[in-house]
Amino acid sequence: MSAIPVTIGSDNIFADLDLPNPEEELAKSETCIEIYHRIEELGLSPAEAAERVGLSADGIEDIIAGRFGRFGLEQLIRCLNSLGEDVEIVFRRRERPSDKGSLSVARAPLDV
Repeated sequence: MSAIPVTIGSDNIFADLDLPNPEEELAKSETCIEIYHRIEELGLSPAEAAERVGLSADGIEDIIAGRFGRFGLEQLIRCLNSLGEDVEIVFRRRERPSDKGSLSVARAPLDV
């Protein structure tokens, strides 16, 4: 049996696939995951979630299934806000101004 070649990927599948705007695509993907988790936490059906965020049931089902291509990051953030989550955007200067900045999404721990 011959060995199958394996390539180790990065932390961003969209970059590994050489897709345009990979950081934004990853941020959208992670935001969709957070929307899914929030809908689950609230015990909402897709129809109830759709009504709450102002989308069609098909739109919510697309987000839940990871089909987010037609949604902008801003629209996904508004969905999270409608589901009761705060979204914080932090700007940080690069040490060397000539370096290109990056975009990332992180989940903060729950305040208890």
